Amino acid sequence: MKTFLVALLAFGFTSTALAQGQGGRGFGGGVLGLVSITEVQSELKLTDAQKEKFQALRGEWGNQQNLSREERQKRNEELAKKVDETVKSELDESQQQRLAELRIQREGGGSLARAEVAEKLELDEAQKEQIAKILAENTPTDRPNLQNATQEAREKLRAEGRARREKTNAALLAVLTSPQSESFEKMKGAAFTFPPRRRGQ
Repeated sequence: MKTFLVALLAFGFTSTALAQGQGGRGFGGGVLGLVSITEVQSELKLTDAQKEKFQALRGEWGNQQNLSREERQKRNEELAKKVDETVKSELDESQQQRLAELRIQREGGGSLARAEVAEKLELDEAQKEQIAKILAENTPTDRPNLQNATQEAREKLRAEGRARREKTNAALLAVLTSPQSESFEKMKGAAFTFPPRRRGQ
């Protein structure tokens, strides 16, 4: 169980959030990233007041380049609590439900690392440990420095990232039994087409 929790932290706070063929960066690839997408805001029917609440949280995210890994993790944990509280206090039941569905669609198999998803699917300890192992083995510890990279090098890294995410996603989904796979598909809700990822999302 301890291993699963470690992998859960890694999933939530590193740059490896799985999405539909796209990567995520910490909260940028999580709830805050989702509710910052114009098309998602329309899907959730967010009011201007609700948008402002989440925008304020994004402002708290700030620049973390000069923080240590421990400092980033602590800051992320604090922000995660605020995001969770804001979702529960500001969104109505239908908005929360749709947001949960969209998050699963975007994260794909990576969402299996989240406690609430694992609980709904009734994953056993062996499955949780397997998920933790897959994530641990496929989670880069460092983000590549693309500042001075050539366009060719950037494209190569992106392609490698996509391939790694697809492979990891397939391995995670393979952990589920047939009934669990069916339940997982239902948890996604109506299919939603996400726009191409923009910088910061």
